[in-house]
Amino acid sequence: MRHFVVGSTGAALLLLCGCQKTDAVADANKAMNVITGDDQQPASANSTCRMFSSTEAASYIGEPVGAPENAAMGSGCAWPAKDGDGEVVIAIVPAADHEPPTGGEGFQKLASPGTEGFAIPQLGGWVAGSIVGDKAIRVTVMGQTASEATAAKLLTDVAARIPAG
Repeated sequence: MRHFVVGSTGAALLLLCGCQKTDAVADANKAMNVITGDDQQPASANSTCRMFSSTEAASYIGEPVGAPENAAMGSGCAWPAKDGDGEVVIAIVPAADHEPPTGGEGFQKLASPGTEGFAIPQLGGWVAGSIVGDKAIRVTVMGQTASEATAAKLLTDVAARIPAG
């Protein structure tokens, strides 16, 4: 279930635009469906969500995860930790969209899989990515055992499972 908070700024915007609060919530839900990809397909039909079982996803962060959810405008999938304090995220986009955060503190190059691989600590977890064929893969691990090694392992495992192309 998604929760939206309309604070004082949101209330002011509602007054300025003459919108009903219910319209604002409906608009926020529509926007969230676009951001996650829920406007395109259910997570059960998302090929990225079908790449790993919840048990497999949990192994990368060392704690149980919930059912997969659409992410990254439908190009990805997220498995949120059941305790709400972690997640596994995979996004697969065209190679031209690869953007390694080279200036970030802790940035490290990865030799494989693919090219232009990287790992970087972020928000208490790790992000890793690379270009594999015509795809850019980016993964995030946040949880009890999330580390550079688990992010790199997930990246390698995703690369092994995506169709060639």
